[in-house]
Amino acid sequence: MSHRHRQRCVCSWKEVTVPDEHVRRQLAKLLCFRNKKGRGRCLQAAFPQLGLPKMARLEPSTRLPDVGSFEYQECPFDCIFFVGGQHARVLHMSPLLQIPGVTLASWSIDLLHSWHYGPLSTYLTFVLRALLSTEIYKPGNTAILDKEENDKLCLMALKAELWVYYKQRRASDPEWSRKGSEVWNLSLTMLAEKALKCKAAETHGLLRFVVLTLDKYKTILQGCEQSSMFDLLLRAGKAAEAFDKVMADHTRVLPGSACDALHANYHRFIWLCSRAGVPLLPKAHLMFHLVAQARLRGNPRCYSTYIDESYNGTIAKVCRSVHRRNWAMAVYRKLEMLESMLAEEF
Repeated sequence: MSHRHRQRCVCSWKEVTVPDEHVRRQLAKLLCFRNKKGRGRCLQAAFPQLGLPKMARLEPSTRLPDVGSFEYQECPFDCIFFVGGQHARVLHMSPLLQIPGVTLASWSIDLLHSWHYGPLSTYLTFVLRALLSTEIYKPGNTAILDKEENDKLCLMALKAELWVYYKQRRASDPEWSRKGSEVWNLSLTMLAEKALKCKAAETHGLLRFVVLTLDKYKTILQGCEQSSMFDLLLRAGKAAEAFDKVMADHTRVLPGSACDALHANYHRFIWLCSRAGVPLLPKAHLMFHLVAQARLRGNPRCYSTYIDESYNGTIAKVCRSVHRRNWAMAVYRKLEMLESMLAEEF
């Protein structure tokens, strides 16, 4: 994997030597930050003397860590340009893969972002939108209402049924009453997105609600034009529940039979979703890699991207507070300051 990454980098990056101040000044005149398509400091025109095409992007390197200091470098010096083009697969060189011994096999795929914020959220959004379009939740006076008001009333009826489900779940399941997370802000805006923006714990309750609702109104849905789609969605939801149950029933070490069950249930879920017309995102394919890694890394529920997920918010604030001219180095500096402050507290 890392060998293919390096081969791709060799084709996309060009290391050049700036021999004198005259060439440096010519390049500096062509370098511009304002072109958004280039995603960095790019050449406004080609520079044939060094074999650089138009839109070649100046990249940070060990000899030029800050692309904003290009004009102040002493000649001669070496620098790197990205020449792969706007639509190249590799847009930035990963500094992690430059560490000796670190390859793509060292990276772990996170269940939170690949499953709960990926195909599961997409599936939930698709099913809820499909249910709102049926006759189940439509009010009796639809003829005198416009589409917007009708959609709002349908959503209110669905949310009322969701709240009843949560109430029954709290009464019958002590574990849910203690740790369950519930969705109270469901809106038409949320359902208009490709994937539902809610917490990972909230997707568990919504998945069970969706499966129960599809099963409850199975007779009514069989009489509509999209009866085959709702049948596929019901079976896909049961496959997703079986997938989650395999992980919940095992500890960190997964036996071979459990790994096979993970793959079978997820493959069935994706296949049924595809037949039902659910728009699948690239994360749907990423999940197959996560399942394949379960034999080596164990139960995906036992590890995550960050020990503390709230660190995401801190990183977002740091990234928003720095200028793109020296973005990478400024982010690293602020994170080092944050880590030193946290170390002093302990």
